[in-house]
Amino acid sequence: MTPEKFRKDNFWTRLFCHLAGTGALKGLFLLADNAPDFVQDRGYTYGSKLPDADKRALIEYLKTF
Repeated sequence: MTPEKFRKDNFWTRLFCHLAGTGALKGLFLLADNAPDFVQDRGYTYGSKLPDADKRALIEYLKTF
């Protein structure tokens, strides 16, 4: 087997990068997107409804770990 078979920079890679870079595949990417507001990861919201004093106490408690 020739080393050219293992190269990452081949015709298909260049074609895909060109199409993705020009925005031609934007519609396909949007169809595959599961986040309706385009934010993939908002993190945890645990404790967001606690009073400020409890939030500070929780933060200090977590610092002990």
